[in-house]
Amino acid sequence: MPSGPSITGRVPTRSLHLLVLTLLIALIPWLTAAPAHAADNSVLGIVVRTVTPVVAGAGDPITLQLDVSNSASSPSAPTTLNVLLGTERLDDTAAVDAWAAGHQAASGRLVAQTEVPAIPAGSVTPLTVTLARAGDLTRRPYDVVALSLEIGSAITHTFVGVQRAKEFEPLSVAWLVPVTLDAQPGLWTLPSVDRWHAWEDALADDSRIGRLITATRGTEVTLAVDAGLLTPVAQASAPAVAPSATPTPSATPTPSASPQTDTQLQALDPLEAEAIVRNRATSRLRAALADRHPILLAAGDPDLAALTDNPDPAVALAQQQATTLAADLGGRADVAWPVDPRYSDDAANRYAAALGQRPAATIVDRDRLAWRLDQGSAGRKSRSEVPLLARASALSAAAGQAMVAETAGAARQLFLAHSLTLLQESPGLARTVLVAPDRGLDADPTALNELLTFARSVPWLSSTTVSTLIDQAAGADAVTTAASGDEAPIPVSPLSPAVRTHLTELGAEAGEVGDIRSDGASIQADVTARIAALTSSAWRGHEEAFGVVMQGLTQEITANRNAVRVADQTINFLADSGRVQITVVNSLDVPVRGVRVQLVPQRPILRIAQDTKVVDIGANSRTTVTYAVDALAAGNVRLEARVTGPTGRAVGPTTSMLVRATPTGAGIYWVLGGVILVVFALGLWRNRRQRRRAAATGATTPNVVQVDDDGDVIEQARIARDHEPEVDRADTVEERA
Repeated sequence: MPSGPSITGRVPTRSLHLLVLTLLIALIPWLTAAPAHAADNSVLGIVVRTVTPVVAGAGDPITLQLDVSNSASSPSAPTTLNVLLGTERLDDTAAVDAWAAGHQAASGRLVAQTEVPAIPAGSVTPLTVTLARAGDLTRRPYDVVALSLEIGSAITHTFVGVQRAKEFEPLSVAWLVPVTLDAQPGLWTLPSVDRWHAWEDALADDSRIGRLITATRGTEVTLAVDAGLLTPVAQASAPAVAPSATPTPSATPTPSASPQTDTQLQALDPLEAEAIVRNRATSRLRAALADRHPILLAAGDPDLAALTDNPDPAVALAQQQATTLAADLGGRADVAWPVDPRYSDDAANRYAAALGQRPAATIVDRDRLAWRLDQGSAGRKSRSEVPLLARASALSAAAGQAMVAETAGAARQLFLAHSLTLLQESPGLARTVLVAPDRGLDADPTALNELLTFARSVPWLSSTTVSTLIDQAAGADAVTTAASGDEAPIPVSPLSPAVRTHLTELGAEAGEVGDIRSDGASIQADVTARIAALTSSAWRGHEEAFGVVMQGLTQEITANRNAVRVADQTINFLADSGRVQITVVNSLDVPVRGVRVQLVPQRPILRIAQDTKVVDIGANSRTTVTYAVDALAAGNVRLEARVTGPTGRAVGPTTSMLVRATPTGAGIYWVLGGVILVVFALGLWRNRRQRRRAAATGATTPNVVQVDDDGDVIEQARIARDHEPEVDRADTVEERA
């Protein structure tokens, strides 16, 4: 039988090819979907919204409400959320913060899992994941457990609380929230409609400050309020018209009734409108705080740590203002809250000197103090007998984040973890804790109240008041000391010694200009307030905003000082005595009055009988001033024109003018001398000419003028005839006969 290809041998080969082709077709969707799946998951975000219960019992489930977002330009693929235990030990605040900020995958066991659906591009999907039994997360009687929420490379860390048994003494928490202004340059620019609108926005009911006051009403929170926000602003008076200016009807007369609309306010002088706006806000704020017993900070919230190296009397006045307001509102003004959280005996003494009183308590950070088990509470006393309120800085920072809607959920869990860290320092000792977020807190009312409710649900936390902590500090043993090697950074103050000197000079220059302006009182008060505002704690860490305000003030005051001046000119003074006229210019938009213009010669060849004149000049006008001047000698001399106010302070630049003095008397002497020389020269020339003629004719040149025996003048012609020969005369007579 001839050999040949076997039909039965081909069948397995064809089947194998068909099988491979089928597998490839089946794998195509999976191969194309896998890269897209990984890419989509890399742009997912996980945000914790709520965790319930706040602290779970051993047999309780824990439910996490999450938001999963897709920031990609294409939909994400369906995937899985894994919840894993973190293995890091949460022994201190640094470890807690490190876990919360980290995004590394956890190495612990998987404790929960849930499916994540496809999420459209740019969308957010709510997601719920449940941990079946809290007791499976830890074996401790109470604990805060670290969890890692992972969707591929998208990882978020959080915490959950568990309690099997109450084996602790709760921490008593007091809440203190600062109500101070932001570092907002628009509040301190040149008076304008935009500026009073900025004040209107900053103090409105729906502003950051308004929301803080409204959200904390009826809660256990104590407010620390800048007394400057509650102090009425003096209303500016209408500018007076200088006598020399021509009075004109006011284009925008001040309404007799208080303006109610924006249009009516815009018709007023900006300072007047601002005073109305701020005083309305002040009335609202005082009414809202009437029964709240607030703590009043020194008006303007001065930066005590930056200002006390060289005490400023204005700080003591600001403290007196706060003390007066505290009596009116039933609050207290004896708590110092320096923005610098460090403690030293020297700093405490400087604060007391600057404020003009020793505070009942000074707020510092507890981690800047040496740890002592017998002084673990917030109310403490230093070895130098200074009462202190030790703020829990990490817990306060977490509270501040938890009061902001966008970060509230995750920050509440961070707050929980930090609270347990504090408890673990000495769980068997009842202690107090001060929670005080930093200045500038922008709290969402809902988030703030959710945090307070959350804190009440933590079994190891209870409530107390700031006043209780102050009393505790007063009665504490004097044993607290500053932490050694405390070099933690703090926000930099822009109030360097050079800047403070510059601000002092600006204040002096503003006073000089205010001496002569018709609206000087209101303008000077405004500039003084704006300079004082630059000493506020709000500018720490905001050097750029600080520079905007200081530069604007500097330019404004410099322009004001140069606005009233004597126009430069050259004077030709051609007399022994006479008058000199100079022109004084006022380029301000308001009249000036009582301007003293003094002329001072730089050489004694000029004498000015009344060297100082007082003038009034209208807005954007000029006037001429006349002085009686005597020239004592000829020559050039510089004449300084000095512009001062009624008190003698300079209010404008000194102008140096050139005077060319040529007294009349001296000129005549020179002219007469010249005439005499000319006459003498002519006489000599004539005499010499006559002598030459006589020599040429042989005759003796007679005198030009002679007299006879009787004293009469003999004319030259007659003298010449008398000298002619006799014969000649006879011949002449005969010829004539």
